[in-house]
Amino acid sequence: MKKLTKKKIRALTIFILKIFVIILIFQGLIHLLKYPEKCSTTLRHQLHQDLTNNDADAWTYYENNYLASGIVLFQDI
Repeated sequence: MKKLTKKKIRALTIFILKIFVIILIFQGLIHLLKYPEKCSTTLRHQLHQDLTNNDADAWTYYENNYLASGIVLFQDI
């Protein structure tokens, strides 16, 4: 067997680090797309306004996407 040189070890380490960073970015993107109101104050405010105005579509969206997952965005509703 050939010995691993410092150059190969460094290249392997950088490769693993890049894969790790790509996975983290991908997970963040999925979180952003799945729960946009958790990341955007404008979208959260608009959803809150729709819920306080008793919009049926907003309630259905909130119950299906957030409450079903155990996420409570608003304590006052």
